[in-house]
Amino acid sequence: MKAGGLLEVICVNAIFSGTIFFSRKFMGLNDRYFYEDIGLGSVPDKMICANHLEVQALNRYIRKNAVRGTCSYCDTAYKVLPFVELMEFIMKSVNFFFEDAGNYQPYESKEGGYYWGGQYEPEDIIQDFLQIDATPFEIVTDIQESLDDSKTWTNYYQFYDSIADEYFNRWQFFCKTVKHQTRYLFHHKSNNQKLHLENTNPSETLQDIEQFIKSKKLYKTLPAGVIILRGQQHHASKKAECQEASRLVSPPIEFARNANRFSPSGISMFYGAFDFETVIKEIYKQYVDDLENRITIGKFKLKRDVRLIDLTSIPEIPSAFEHSKLNSSYYDTVFLHQFTRSISEPIDENLSYDIEYVPTQIITEYFKHQLNDSLKKPIEGILYPSAAKSGGTSLVLFWNNSLSLENLELINTTYFSDIERFLEPC
Repeated sequence: MKAGGLLEVICVNAIFSGTIFFSRKFMGLNDRYFYEDIGLGSVPDKMICANHLEVQALNRYIRKNAVRGTCSYCDTAYKVLPFVELMEFIMKSVNFFFEDAGNYQPYESKEGGYYWGGQYEPEDIIQDFLQIDATPFEIVTDIQESLDDSKTWTNYYQFYDSIADEYFNRWQFFCKTVKHQTRYLFHHKSNNQKLHLENTNPSETLQDIEQFIKSKKLYKTLPAGVIILRGQQHHASKKAECQEASRLVSPPIEFARNANRFSPSGISMFYGAFDFETVIKEIYKQYVDDLENRITIGKFKLKRDVRLIDLTSIPEIPSAFEHSKLNSSYYDTVFLHQFTRSISEPIDENLSYDIEYVPTQIITEYFKHQLNDSLKKPIEGILYPSAAKSGGTSLVLFWNNSLSLENLELINTTYFSDIERFLEPC
């Protein structure tokens, strides 16, 4: 029974081959209020089968809930769904992303419209946003005309930040704070901050990210035996010494002079990947002297299991028709994708790595210490999308030179002098 108590009148729709087919007409006053509430107006008394819509989620819903009947659009005796039930399903998506402007916008009677504007026509919602298409197109027309034409449809987040936007704004505020205002005491909220996020403690952003990682279970264990590749660019004359494990793993502290994405200067970590192309694209820097343009890549085998944060396994952003996922966690997922893109994107070479990498270095320290304090099995690194190769996966292990030698076995090395072939656009 639907909200408000459902009064159904079952009527004979058609008789075919001795079989009686039925459709439903909803007649009760409470039902009319229910449909008005979800944004439905006049819905055609039709049946539809799963052979017309281009959106597979809608076809799956039709097949799952179908009854015996005749499709109104192809006149075929088939498993069909009352069109009004399809509209109920579609309206769950519409109402997650859109609402009546009257719920939050002032009405300008002089101009005859809502003050902020931003109205969506039914075709904007159905065709452009939800991308519903069908053959015959009459189905799309019926869907659009089923929306309540007395409502003024708007997207609330045209005018206000979505939950995901709020989280990402806080992340950007955190980045600005630790890069340009305070680096070591960012837990302290200054009374002199003039930004619109002045009531935000930057450390809360780290706590948000920690909770999202936990709730999405973004962990992965690499078992012993997994192969990891790590490369080093060098002069051709250094080929022999670059065959040694101690040279190819993360550098000794005295040589950890440059800031990297997840490690500041002075802190040594192991950066690697899982294919030659990603390694080469991540580390290559072209020199005028061609003899400097050589790369040796070591093939390392893990000696034991290693647990990592996996930013490559964030769930896909749900489609508009995955209703069980259209809740607050929808925006958590959107934010995690925004966050991961921001921390893995290439840094402009004209900017200072010592400054631009500060936010990711801080969050790495947070993962190593604060997050690990709350986990039974500690994490020892991060898997993340490669900044240099589309579709590539990079990793950082929180291991210095001695820990790398202790936990990794060098299997062999590969020397590259013709690396230009790896640098062609994908």
